[in-house]
Amino acid sequence: MQQRPTKPALLQAIARFLISEVYPNVPDKRLNFRVLIAANLANMVAAEMESEHTLMEAEMARLAELMPDAVARHGAPQSDIERWRFLSELNRELAARIRQRRLSSAEKRRAWAHVKETLIRTLAVDNPRFDTAPDIE
Repeated sequence: MQQRPTKPALLQAIARFLISEVYPNVPDKRLNFRVLIAANLANMVAAEMESEHTLMEAEMARLAELMPDAVARHGAPQSDIERWRFLSELNRELAARIRQRRLSSAEKRRAWAHVKETLIRTLAVDNPRFDTAPDIE
């Protein structure tokens, strides 16, 4: 049975190629900068692909805890596309509740904690060197 590299591994290989082979040999500074951007984007997409399912499930669980009524109305998603739509709908619902001031003080604290946790986890993937220490506001 043939084992092919995973999609994230292929993207990482492209990024390494761009940085090690293309970048040093491009004299045009504008194009050189674009090569760096392309390599960074390939690495970012690879990192997102490796963690997206786990992050999505964790975010849905936090939103379900915050808004069990909204989750009950939508039902359980089956496919990845349904999960993305479901997550998007839950985020829109949370945003609407925040805008309409329909959250109790305890719910506001939990909503803020959810948003902060989602941001920290997203930043950990998109920019692992970004400082997400708890004392940073």
